[in-house]
Amino acid sequence: MDQRLDIILDKLNSLESGQVELNKKLEVMESGQIELNKKLEVMKSGQDELYQIVRAIRDRQEETDAKLDALSMDVHHAHGEIAGVKDAVKELREGVIFVNRKVADTEYEVNLLKQRKQ
Repeated sequence: MDQRLDIILDKLNSLESGQVELNKKLEVMESGQIELNKKLEVMKSGQDELYQIVRAIRDRQEETDAKLDALSMDVHHAHGEIAGVKDAVKELREGVIFVNRKVADTEYEVNLLKQRKQ
């Protein structure tokens, strides 16, 4: 019976040492889990910051697009005004040419009249 008791005690000791080893492994796993959670928190805060940056960039891009559209409309408007001014200048030139011809014709007629009088 002592022999059986010794075998049982050995098995209990073996179980206890296995339990201690298992507890150590669990502690290591728990510390690893805690460190993993810390890293995950850092990653989450980095992701939140990245989201805010991307959102700010997107908002700024929308503002830039609106400004670019307004500038484009201003440029098209200016092109239209320049085309109108060019047409007006062309009409004025034609008018000046017409007036110059009339003045030249009138001067010619005045000179003819002056010559006849003499």
